[in-house]
Amino acid sequence: MSHPSDVPENWKEYSDPTGKVYYANLITRETLWSKPTCLLLKDGIPLSPKDVWKEFLNSDGKIYYHNTLTGESTWSRPTVLDGGDGSTATMGSGPFYSYTIKPASIPDIPDDSNYASKKERVQAFHQLLEDVGVTFDMPWAEVLKRIINDHRYKALKTLGERKAAFNEFCEKKKKEQRELAIIMKRKARDQFMEMLEQCTQLTTKTSWSEAKSILIGDPRLDAIRSKRKEAMTQFRMLLEETKGITPATQWRKISDMIDRDPRYLALEKMDRLIVFEDYVKELEAIEEERRMREKEAKRQAERRVRDEFRDLMRDTHTRGLLDHTTQWHDFTLLVEGNPAFAAMLKQGTAKELYDDYKEELQTLFTEQCSQVQQVMTELQYVLELGVTFPKFDQTIRSSPKLEGLSKQAARLVYDHLYGIA
Repeated sequence: MSHPSDVPENWKEYSDPTGKVYYANLITRETLWSKPTCLLLKDGIPLSPKDVWKEFLNSDGKIYYHNTLTGESTWSRPTVLDGGDGSTATMGSGPFYSYTIKPASIPDIPDDSNYASKKERVQAFHQLLEDVGVTFDMPWAEVLKRIINDHRYKALKTLGERKAAFNEFCEKKKKEQRELAIIMKRKARDQFMEMLEQCTQLTTKTSWSEAKSILIGDPRLDAIRSKRKEAMTQFRMLLEETKGITPATQWRKISDMIDRDPRYLALEKMDRLIVFEDYVKELEAIEEERRMREKEAKRQAERRVRDEFRDLMRDTHTRGLLDHTTQWHDFTLLVEGNPAFAAMLKQGTAKELYDDYKEELQTLFTEQCSQVQQVMTELQYVLELGVTFPKFDQTIRSSPKLEGLSKQAARLVYDHLYGIA
C-alpha cells in the first residue's frame, strides 16, 4: 500500500490569488509550494535527498520520515538530510500513517511559515482551534484529529508548543464561558425583576404561590423557567463528569473543585445545592441497590453451600456411614477433602448443621424403634440373647407395617434392643 503522498494521481496543481502555483493532495489535504516527489519522478527530474525523504506526523502528532522511492519509514531523521551517508534505524517499509479521505476541493494555500513573530504563530494556531470548533473541555487527542491536516498546524514547530497553545486557548474559552454565564444570570435576574415591577397585581403582601398564579402565561416567566431548567441540567452533567462524588461527599468539597466551571456559575447557589442533593440521593439509591444485590447474592451462595453440605450428609447416611451415634470427629475423617465439606467449613457453621442433622437422625431412630417394638408386641415376639440379626430381621418383616424399614435402620434397632435385652 503506497503512502497517499506518493501517488501522482492524488496531487493537483492550483494557483493562489497572486498567480503563484502550489500543489495539493486531495486525499491528505497536504499542500506544497514545491512540486511533489512523485510528480518529479513521473517527469524524470533528478531528485535530491530532500525530495526523496518527506516528514509526516502520525495521529499522535509524532514526527516520522518516509522515503518516497523505497517506501521505507523511520522515526529517526535520516542523516542524508544533514549531509550524512543516509543510514537510519527504520521501522520497516509497512505503512504506519493514518489519514481520512475528504471531499476533493481546492485546499488552503500552503503554509510558507511567513509569520513575523511567535505571537502571530500562536494567533494562527488559536484561530485554527476556533475554526474547527474546539471547546474548553475537549481532549487533546480529539483536537489533534481535527487539526493535524491543516497548514496552520505547522505554525508552531513542536508538539510542546502546540499543546501549550491549546491549553492557553482552553483557559481563554473557559474564562469567556464563565463571564458569559455571569452576564446571562444577571440578565435573567433583571428580566425577572422587571416583570415583577410591571405587574400591578402584586403587592408586598402577595405570597410566591399567589404570584405564580398571577404571572403564569407571561413569556418572560416561561423563558426564565426554561433557562433555569437547562442550567440545572448542565450542572447535573458537570456533577456526573466530576470524579470522586459519592453519597458521603460533602457539598463544600465538591464546590471548591468545580466553582470555576461556567456551568457552576450559571446557577444560583440554592439551585446548585438542590441539584447536588438530588444527585447524591440518586447515588445513595444506586449504592443501596448495589448493596442489596451483593447481600442477596451472598445469601444465595451461602444457601447453596448449606444445601450441598446437607446433601453430603444424607448421602453419607444412605451409604450406611453416618447415623445418630456418629461423632463429629469421625464424620470429618469420612468427608475430608470433599469440596462441599471444605466450603461449609469456610462458611463457619458446619458443626452446627451437623448437630442439627444428627438430631433429625435421632428423632427418626426413636420413631423406627417404636414401630419395631409395636410390631414385636403384635407378633408376641421377644428378642432373646443369642438371636442373630438375620433371624430378627426376617421375623419383624413378616409384618407389612415395616415394609419401608431399611436394612441399616433395622440393624440399628436390633443393636439397641439386643443391648438392653
